[in-house]
Amino acid sequence: MEEDIKLVEQIKAGNQKGFDALFKKYYKYLVVTAYQYVKDDHQAKDMVQEIFCDVWQRRKDVVIENPKAYLRRAIVNKCLASIRKNSKISYEEEMVTLDHSSKNLVDEEVGFNEANQLIKKIVEGLPNRCQEIFKLSRFEQLSHKEIAERLNISVKTIENQMTKALKILRKELKEHGLLGLVALFFILL
Repeated sequence: MEEDIKLVEQIKAGNQKGFDALFKKYYKYLVVTAYQYVKDDHQAKDMVQEIFCDVWQRRKDVVIENPKAYLRRAIVNKCLASIRKNSKISYEEEMVTLDHSSKNLVDEEVGFNEANQLIKKIVEGLPNRCQEIFKLSRFEQLSHKEIAERLNISVKTIENQMTKALKILRKELKEHGLLGLVALFFILL
């Protein structure tokens, strides 16, 4: 939480690196949250980007005491507004949905954190070269070509190692009963 408050202070000062750090920290979490409402990964990603754009544009005026809670509430509100606009959902139904989502926040957060820890554990268990390539691709978001140049190996080797890593991840997540997360995880990465 203290780290998040520092990032918010950096953002208020116009520091792009602070903004990027907050974005990277919460992007996937917010996309997963949005996806639960809109059931469309592209729309969920767009909405999250709009939330972050809004934070950046209003950085000098916005008051954020708990960044994670603020961002989650912002994305839930955006999703509900979209649902209301597209399906003319009633106020009562919206309040039931909002109440339900608040009650499940702790459960969702625990489940998300556990899944995240499992993914990290699986990645740490990958063979060294495979792990290195996977991290460069998924966590540093380098292209296969960039990784090949950095490691001085062929793009085909990168593709083979990524296939191997994703196969292991898919198998492990499936064994832990997280088949739904498997699909979402691969969409997000």
